[in-house]
Amino acid sequence: MALAHVFRAALRAQSRSAAPLRSVLAVPSTVEWGRAGAAAQVAGSTSVRRWFSSDEAKPAEPAADAAAPPPSLEEQLKAKVNELQLEVKELKDDKLRLLAEMENTRAIARRDVETTKSFAIQSFAKSLLDVADTLGMAIDSVPPEALSVEAATELKTLHEGVSMTRGQLMKLFAQNGMKEFGAVGEKFDANKHEVIYEAHHDEIDHGHVAHVIKSGFLLKDRVIRPAKVGTVKKAPKA
Repeated sequence: MALAHVFRAALRAQSRSAAPLRSVLAVPSTVEWGRAGAAAQVAGSTSVRRWFSSDEAKPAEPAADAAAPPPSLEEQLKAKVNELQLEVKELKDDKLRLLAEMENTRAIARRDVETTKSFAIQSFAKSLLDVADTLGMAIDSVPPEALSVEAATELKTLHEGVSMTRGQLMKLFAQNGMKEFGAVGEKFDANKHEVIYEAHHDEIDHGHVAHVIKSGFLLKDRVIRPAKVGTVKKAPKA
């Protein structure tokens, strides 16, 4: 009886000491594992939300380049005045440039009109040069000795008439701005003379006109016909 009582007391003590070990070594069930995972997921999302919310909650930093204050009314008026003054200056420059261009246009038009008027008779005058040449050759064809003979009255009258006719024609040329040039002894000018031949001459220097074949004519300082001449050739060295 006493042995049985001792045996039961030992079993009860052993059962009490093994209970904590079973609670530690107990394997959780599937339901418990699911509950534990959901709890961990909720805890993680909560921490993420807290992290984002903490970033959003940070106060905004002040801008590096703060907006400049708007200009005052006085500054706006000064800027407008400067703008208007610049515009007025540009308009004045445009006006002066336009006036200068108009004046240049008028000057060119006047010059063109004067040139047209001055040289309008050029073709007609050139056609009369052959007449002057013919009259001059007729005058030169009569030797001075023939005019000194008393019996040659008719020849002298004819010579005087031809000379007067050519003189009147030359006067008419002069009234319209034409001028005859080309004489013996003139210095040769390539712009006014046309060399027909060259020859030696003892009394006239080299590069000068020795003989005039046909006179030249100017119209308002423009050569309408060069003089056809013979010039002096440079003498050879001895």
